[in-house]
Amino acid sequence: MTHRSTWKAAERKVAAYFDAIRISLSGSNNQQAQTSSDTDSEDFYIEVKYRQRFSVLTLFHDVIQKAKKEKKLPLLALVEKGKPGFFLVLRQKDLDELVKRVLEMRLARVSSLVFDQASFLQDEDTEEEANHDDQGPGSQRDG
Repeated sequence: MTHRSTWKAAERKVAAYFDAIRISLSGSNNQQAQTSSDTDSEDFYIEVKYRQRFSVLTLFHDVIQKAKKEKKLPLLALVEKGKPGFFLVLRQKDLDELVKRVLEMRLARVSSLVFDQASFLQDEDTEEEANHDDQGPGSQRDG
């Protein structure tokens, strides 16, 4: 059996990561609290589970080993059959790097679209200039 102070410490650690404070007596048993979350975070509903083992982590530890061999960030995506979207399992220490890389990928995609649009507009301008030059003062015939 886990000592009470151990899981409380885990809740405090998670809360601190999100600039929040652990709420004592959290959960649905506390009728006077404004939230049943384990923290007082204004932005996130956080439920902390402290266990010896989680079955999903058996899968994730395999992902970590494979990612390490390929020098990549380990992510485990869980997709529920017939449900939209997916869940991601990752290490807390990899969260900032994940966010950074996702933002970089999205920025590159947007930049590429903007560049393609700018190139397209530039090609149109070049065509118009060429057509305009063909009809310049020396190209018109006096009639």
